[in-house]
Amino acid sequence: MNNRERRHKRIRKRVYGTESRPRLSVYRSSKHMFAQLINDDLRITIIGMSTLSLKDVDGKTKTEKARELGLELGAKILALGKYKKNCFLIVAVINITEESKLLLKVFERPG
Repeated sequence: MNNRERRHKRIRKRVYGTESRPRLSVYRSSKHMFAQLINDDLRITIIGMSTLSLKDVDGKTKTEKARELGLELGAKILALGKYKKNCFLIVAVINITEESKLLLKVFERPG
């Protein structure tokens, strides 16, 4: 088991996504970022996006791509209408809380 898998296993002991408060999973490769909103109760991915799916990101830095990803993901979450603006804090995808008006509690224990 490599370091990433150990870290994932350790964090997943504490973080659990529900319908009212889904889990945000962010994976960063050497070139791209992937973000998913996950409901662990139903074992489904509510929304999944990556920097590969974004338009007009050619020539931008990884930080700028991550910011765009966070803004797009925030817009899609709000468009669902299920989740309130104060429900999420996307700290993992750069600090974009001011721009997308989202507040998410990443490492909160269930219950």
